[in-house]
Amino acid sequence: MVRSEAFTIEVAGEAVGIVVAQKRGFRFYASDSRYQHLEGQDFRTVPDAERAARDLGRTVASPPKAVGIAS
Repeated sequence: MVRSEAFTIEVAGEAVGIVVAQKRGFRFYASDSRYQHLEGQDFRTVPDAERAARDLGRTVASPPKAVGIAS
């Protein structure tokens, strides 16, 4: 049986991807297109991946806000 460990990576309370345990560290898979730059990157620890996502989060544009239609 193969055991897989995965951890959700959040930035400002919003899930942006997961990391999956590899033989030597953790591989990042983006769930938010703004974090595609990290896709497939390997990190030594989960906190390293979280730090990279936070750092990237400071530079990526926020998603556009929904605009309501006034009646």
